[in-house]
Amino acid sequence: MKFILVLLYLGAQTALGLPVAGDTNLHSARAITHLKHDTLTGRYYLYRRDGSLHGIYNKRSLADEFPYLQARDGGSSCSPLDADHAQQMPGWSKLEQYAKSTWGNGGWNIVTNPPQYQDSPANACVDASVVQLTADAPPTCSNQTSIVHGTVDGTKGSVTIEQGSAHSVSGSWSVTKTTTLTDGFSFSLGLSLPEDADTDFGFEDTSTVTNEQSKSFSTSTNDTNGISLQIDSPKGKDCSVTLNTQTCNQNTKGSLPIVATGWVWFNYDDKRAPLADPKGATHYKYAASIEGVLTNKADRTSTIEFQGPINMISKSGYVGRYMWETPLSKYEIRIESSL
Repeated sequence: MKFILVLLYLGAQTALGLPVAGDTNLHSARAITHLKHDTLTGRYYLYRRDGSLHGIYNKRSLADEFPYLQARDGGSSCSPLDADHAQQMPGWSKLEQYAKSTWGNGGWNIVTNPPQYQDSPANACVDASVVQLTADAPPTCSNQTSIVHGTVDGTKGSVTIEQGSAHSVSGSWSVTKTTTLTDGFSFSLGLSLPEDADTDFGFEDTSTVTNEQSKSFSTSTNDTNGISLQIDSPKGKDCSVTLNTQTCNQNTKGSLPIVATGWVWFNYDDKRAPLADPKGATHYKYAASIEGVLTNKADRTSTIEFQGPINMISKSGYVGRYMWETPLSKYEIRIESSL
């Protein structure tokens, strides 16, 4: 039997992953790779991958046309990406080379999430609603059955059979590898282990993992239910109460992808025009889109990896309540076995 809890996940909207107003071509929207900001006029210039100008915006119009560039309500699904961690992305060298090829070499200061540009954030976000746990071997299970007997003796009788079940599932994992995109941040995640066909051992739950080496986290849930059935009981019938207990455990491991999104600012020491437009307007500050430049998600992904056991205890019991009558009296016997 598979035990399921409702999964809670605060999904992160991917920047530059939605079509812009007035542009129904999704690919065109994703082709925007950088912006520059004129600090004197307050205008934002957005450019496509081919170097052509997509549009000029003020702060309000930029927010209206690109609402997904607004700072996210990260909660426990996103962590602000600082400049040091941005440079730990697997594809950082590609982003750096893009800046050199687009705006040139020279002294610069690399910045993310500058307070004056809150509409151009950078984040490290969970990229999976549910982590699919894996196991190197099938679950190990043991079964135990306990039976209590009783006999109904009378001329007329009935038996009320009450069936109950109780299930307890718990898991505990330790972080074996941390992501390079943040330090010590706690992310919410969903966990799922596909049901084993032979043992009905399966698992789904939610938890919170902290990005610290050897840091542990756990989950647990309990579920009980029961039904009742009354049947005739012949004279002298042997009745019994049965309690079945199955205990299973399985070692599992999982990997939670954390993906960088948003903007990295390259603040140059001198004002300059883009290399593709040497006679164009000059600026100190240019921003590159992480998603726009690093189109291969692997170049901006770093995982949190963990491993640990899941344990399940499943009990089912049958409780007999026996009643019979004689011409002069009514009798009742109750035999119980606790879950």
